[in-house]
Amino acid sequence: MRAVSPAPIMSSGTQNALTTTQGGATGFIPMVLYSNTSTASTSGTTASPWTTTGVGSLTIPANYMVPGKVLHIRAGALLTTAATPGTVTMTVTLGATNVWAGVANTPTASITSICDLDVYATCLTAGAGGTLGISAKLVFTTVDGSATLLFDFTVSGGKAFNTTVANTLAVTSTNSVASGAVFTVPNFFVEALA
Repeated sequence: MRAVSPAPIMSSGTQNALTTTQGGATGFIPMVLYSNTSTASTSGTTASPWTTTGVGSLTIPANYMVPGKVLHIRAGALLTTAATPGTVTMTVTLGATNVWAGVANTPTASITSICDLDVYATCLTAGAGGTLGISAKLVFTTVDGSATLLFDFTVSGGKAFNTTVANTLAVTSTNSVASGAVFTVPNFFVEALA
Protein backbone atom coordinates (compact mmCIF):
# COMPACT_ATOMS: atom_id res chain seq x y z
CA MET A 1 0.00 0.00 0.00
CA ARG A 2 1.31 3.43 -0.96
CA ALA A 3 1.57 6.04 1.78
CA VAL A 4 -0.52 9.15 1.32
CA SER A 5 0.92 12.40 2.53
CA PRO A 6 -1.13 15.48 3.43
CA ALA A 7 -1.92 17.81 0.55
CA PRO A 8 0.37 20.83 0.44
CA ILE A 9 -0.96 24.36 0.62
CA MET A 10 -0.06 26.25 -2.52
CA SER A 11 -0.09 30.00 -2.89
CA SER A 12 -1.39 31.23 -6.23
CA GLY A 13 -1.24 34.99 -6.30
CA THR A 14 -3.53 36.15 -3.51
CA GLN A 15 -5.07 32.83 -2.52
CA ASN A 16 -3.97 29.74 -0.66
CA ALA A 17 -5.55 26.39 -1.44
CA LEU A 18 -5.00 22.68 -0.95
CA THR A 19 -3.41 21.16 -4.03
CA THR A 20 -2.57 17.78 -5.46
CA THR A 21 -0.11 16.73 -8.13
CA GLN A 22 -0.70 13.86 -10.53
CA GLY A 23 1.36 13.12 -13.61
CA GLY A 24 3.25 16.38 -13.27
CA ALA A 25 0.12 18.57 -13.23
CA THR A 26 -0.80 20.43 -10.05
CA GLY A 27 -4.44 21.27 -9.33
CA PHE A 28 -6.61 22.69 -6.59
CA ILE A 29 -8.72 20.44 -4.34
CA PRO A 30 -12.37 21.59 -4.17
CA MET A 31 -13.72 22.55 -0.75
CA VAL A 32 -17.41 22.21 0.15
CA LEU A 33 -18.58 25.42 1.85
CA TYR A 34 -22.21 24.41 2.46
CA SER A 35 -24.48 21.39 2.01
CA ASN A 36 -28.20 20.92 2.85
CA THR A 37 -28.92 18.41 5.61
CA SER A 38 -32.68 18.43 5.03
CA THR A 39 -35.01 18.82 2.06
CA ALA A 40 -36.28 22.26 1.02
CA SER A 41 -39.71 22.68 -0.56
CA THR A 42 -40.79 25.79 -2.46
CA SER A 43 -44.23 26.78 -3.68
CA GLY A 44 -45.14 30.35 -2.78
CA THR A 45 -45.60 33.59 -4.67
CA THR A 46 -42.72 35.15 -2.72
CA ALA A 47 -39.07 34.14 -3.09
CA SER A 48 -38.76 30.63 -1.60
CA PRO A 49 -35.24 29.45 -0.63
CA TRP A 50 -33.73 26.27 -2.03
CA THR A 51 -31.74 25.85 1.20
CA THR A 52 -32.75 24.70 4.66
CA THR A 53 -30.61 23.60 7.56
CA GLY A 54 -27.18 22.49 6.52
CA VAL A 55 -23.53 22.10 7.38
CA GLY A 56 -21.09 24.85 6.61
CA SER A 57 -22.11 28.39 5.81
CA LEU A 58 -23.82 30.28 3.00
CA THR A 59 -21.94 33.43 4.02
CA ILE A 60 -18.85 34.09 1.93
CA PRO A 61 -16.36 35.96 4.18
CA ALA A 62 -15.01 39.40 3.33
CA ASN A 63 -11.96 39.21 1.03
CA TYR A 64 -12.47 35.48 0.37
CA MET A 65 -13.22 36.07 -3.30
CA VAL A 66 -9.99 36.91 -5.11
CA PRO A 67 -9.25 36.80 -8.84
CA GLY A 68 -9.46 33.19 -10.00
CA LYS A 69 -11.59 31.96 -7.06
CA VAL A 70 -14.61 30.01 -8.34
CA LEU A 71 -17.83 29.25 -6.45
CA HIS A 72 -19.82 26.30 -7.80
CA ILE A 73 -23.48 26.09 -6.76
CA ARG A 74 -25.21 22.82 -7.54
CA ALA A 75 -28.69 21.52 -6.75
CA GLY A 76 -30.80 18.56 -7.71
CA ALA A 77 -34.55 18.96 -7.34
CA LEU A 78 -37.87 17.45 -8.28
CA LEU A 79 -40.41 19.78 -9.92
CA THR A 80 -44.11 18.98 -9.72
CA THR A 81 -46.51 21.28 -11.57
CA ALA A 82 -50.26 21.85 -11.31
CA ALA A 83 -52.72 21.94 -14.21
CA THR A 84 -52.17 25.72 -14.24
CA PRO A 85 -48.53 26.16 -13.24
CA GLY A 86 -48.17 29.89 -13.91
CA THR A 87 -44.58 31.10 -14.25
CA VAL A 88 -41.45 30.43 -12.19
CA THR A 89 -38.52 32.83 -11.81
CA MET A 90 -35.16 31.61 -10.47
CA THR A 91 -32.84 34.04 -8.67
CA VAL A 92 -29.32 33.62 -7.30
CA THR A 93 -27.98 36.43 -5.12
CA LEU A 94 -24.63 36.88 -3.42
CA GLY A 95 -25.02 39.71 -0.92
CA ALA A 96 -26.41 42.72 -2.77
CA THR A 97 -25.47 41.28 -6.18
CA ASN A 98 -28.12 39.63 -8.31
CA VAL A 99 -25.84 36.94 -9.73
CA TRP A 100 -28.63 35.45 -11.80
CA ALA A 101 -32.06 37.02 -12.20
CA GLY A 102 -33.79 34.50 -14.39
CA VAL A 103 -36.69 35.32 -16.66
CA ALA A 104 -40.22 34.18 -15.83
CA ASN A 105 -40.66 30.79 -17.50
CA THR A 106 -43.79 28.69 -17.80
CA PRO A 107 -43.14 25.02 -17.03
CA THR A 108 -45.22 22.28 -18.64
CA ALA A 109 -48.53 21.68 -16.84
CA SER A 110 -49.15 18.54 -14.78
CA ILE A 111 -45.67 17.03 -14.90
CA THR A 112 -43.03 15.72 -12.55
CA SER A 113 -39.48 16.35 -13.68
CA ILE A 114 -35.95 16.18 -12.38
CA CYS A 115 -34.12 19.52 -12.21
CA ASP A 116 -30.42 20.23 -12.32
CA LEU A 117 -29.21 23.70 -11.25
CA ASP A 118 -25.58 24.47 -12.10
CA VAL A 119 -24.02 27.89 -11.38
CA TYR A 120 -20.39 29.01 -11.61
CA ALA A 121 -19.30 32.40 -10.22
CA THR A 122 -15.67 33.29 -10.96
CA CYS A 123 -14.03 36.31 -9.33
CA LEU A 124 -12.52 38.38 -12.15
CA THR A 125 -11.44 41.42 -10.11
CA ALA A 126 -11.44 42.06 -6.35
CA GLY A 127 -12.30 45.07 -4.22
CA ALA A 128 -15.33 47.25 -3.58
CA GLY A 129 -15.70 47.49 -7.37
CA GLY A 130 -14.95 43.81 -7.99
CA THR A 131 -16.50 41.73 -10.75
CA LEU A 132 -17.76 38.19 -11.24
CA GLY A 133 -18.04 36.06 -14.35
CA ILE A 134 -21.27 34.04 -14.24
CA SER A 135 -22.44 30.88 -15.97
CA ALA A 136 -25.80 29.49 -14.83
CA LYS A 137 -28.37 27.01 -16.11
CA LEU A 138 -31.42 25.13 -14.94
CA VAL A 139 -32.28 21.98 -16.90
CA PHE A 140 -35.40 19.80 -16.56
CA THR A 141 -35.77 16.16 -17.57
CA THR A 142 -39.15 14.46 -17.30
CA VAL A 143 -39.09 11.50 -14.95
CA ASP A 144 -39.82 9.10 -17.81
CA GLY A 145 -36.86 10.60 -19.72
CA SER A 146 -39.04 11.60 -22.69
CA ALA A 147 -38.10 15.27 -22.69
CA THR A 148 -35.22 17.48 -21.59
CA LEU A 149 -35.39 21.23 -21.80
CA LEU A 150 -33.24 24.15 -20.84
CA PHE A 151 -35.46 26.17 -18.55
CA ASP A 152 -33.20 29.18 -18.16
CA PHE A 153 -29.56 30.12 -18.57
CA THR A 154 -27.17 33.05 -18.45
CA VAL A 155 -23.55 33.82 -19.20
CA SER A 156 -22.23 37.15 -17.98
CA GLY A 157 -18.73 38.57 -17.55
CA GLY A 158 -18.29 41.61 -15.37
CA LYS A 159 -21.17 41.40 -12.87
CA ALA A 160 -20.44 44.06 -10.19
CA PHE A 161 -19.58 42.49 -6.83
CA ASN A 162 -18.05 43.87 -3.62
CA THR A 163 -15.48 41.36 -2.34
CA THR A 164 -14.47 43.48 0.69
CA VAL A 165 -17.62 42.62 2.68
CA ALA A 166 -19.21 39.34 3.76
CA ASN A 167 -21.86 38.20 1.25
CA THR A 168 -24.65 35.69 1.92
CA LEU A 169 -25.62 33.37 -0.92
CA ALA A 170 -29.30 32.75 -1.65
CA VAL A 171 -30.99 30.63 -4.34
CA THR A 172 -34.74 31.17 -4.63
CA SER A 173 -37.67 30.47 -6.92
CA THR A 174 -40.82 32.57 -7.13
CA ASN A 175 -44.14 31.39 -8.56
CA SER A 176 -46.79 33.59 -10.14
CA VAL A 177 -49.42 31.06 -8.95
CA ALA A 178 -49.24 29.66 -5.41
CA SER A 179 -48.46 25.92 -5.58
CA GLY A 180 -48.40 26.12 -9.38
CA ALA A 181 -44.89 24.71 -9.35
CA VAL A 182 -43.37 22.94 -6.34
CA PHE A 183 -39.63 22.32 -6.15
CA THR A 184 -38.48 19.64 -3.70
CA VAL A 185 -34.74 20.16 -3.17
CA PRO A 186 -32.96 17.31 -1.34
CA ASN A 187 -29.52 18.04 -2.77
CA PHE A 188 -27.92 21.50 -2.60
CA PHE A 189 -24.26 22.39 -2.11
CA VAL A 190 -21.74 25.16 -2.64
CA GLU A 191 -18.07 24.47 -3.22
CA ALA A 192 -14.97 26.55 -3.83
CA LEU A 193 -13.05 25.21 -6.82
CA ALA A 194 -9.90 27.31 -6.52
